[in-house]
Amino acid sequence: MHWAHIIKLILKHSMPNSLLSLIKKSIFILIITAPLHLSGCTTLATDMPSSWSVDRLYAEGVDSLQHDDYTFAIEHFEMMESRFPFKPLTQQAMLMNAFAYYKVNDPESAIATADRFIKLYPTHPEVDYAYYLRGLAHFHSRDSFMDDFFNIDPAKRDPESVQRSFHYFYELITRFPSSRYVADARQRMQFLRNSLARSEIHIAQHYIERGAYIAAINHSKSVLERFNGTPSTGDALATMAEAYLLLKHIDLARDTLKVLQYNYPNHPAIRKLLDKLA
Repeated sequence: MHWAHIIKLILKHSMPNSLLSLIKKSIFILIITAPLHLSGCTTLATDMPSSWSVDRLYAEGVDSLQHDDYTFAIEHFEMMESRFPFKPLTQQAMLMNAFAYYKVNDPESAIATADRFIKLYPTHPEVDYAYYLRGLAHFHSRDSFMDDFFNIDPAKRDPESVQRSFHYFYELITRFPSSRYVADARQRMQFLRNSLARSEIHIAQHYIERGAYIAAINHSKSVLERFNGTPSTGDALATMAEAYLLLKHIDLARDTLKVLQYNYPNHPAIRKLLDKLA
């Protein structure tokens, strides 16, 4: 068994150092328990997971993670929770279980498991990982595959999942500003902020197509007020200017266009708006 692969798995997915230490202990457990599998058919018949020790369950769960068999890992870790709820290894198993749920694209279960860990062990040295994993679970939602397959802009999906992911990452950086996961969380929050801004622009453009120009202006203003500085800021100004034009508010349209020209002189909508105002 190539135990170096376990280490690569942990490093690849940013699992905490304490989990890495326990993985190494689990390697030893697996080695000393391996002969048990050779004790004959009678022993195998009675050697059911329901009779395993907490160390054996944990080791088998780790082995399943090492082989990317997340379903079996979940089964072993959940059995640990039900049979040995107060064992120290079970605490680590809960974090690994949340990770396994994340890997099988079950964000709700991953978040529920992380929430349970946070509630039960709020002072655990790796509790920040539970906060981080909640955001990660929603960041990589189950719609991501379909988005990639059909080349769909994530901003055009229901923004609820994006908002929840942003909230979870925000909670991490405010509660644990020195966490090793903060830097990555901030980068993901910036991506999510840009996505939320684009979502507002898509909604504003939809309202323009429907003739609801006031609603389009309000959503454009939302981008300027809540997501100023994102790549969608110029689009928000252009959409506002277009809506004002359609409402025959020429002075407001000109003023908005001037702001657009000053801040985004190469925006593709400028030429079109100038022609309409000529």
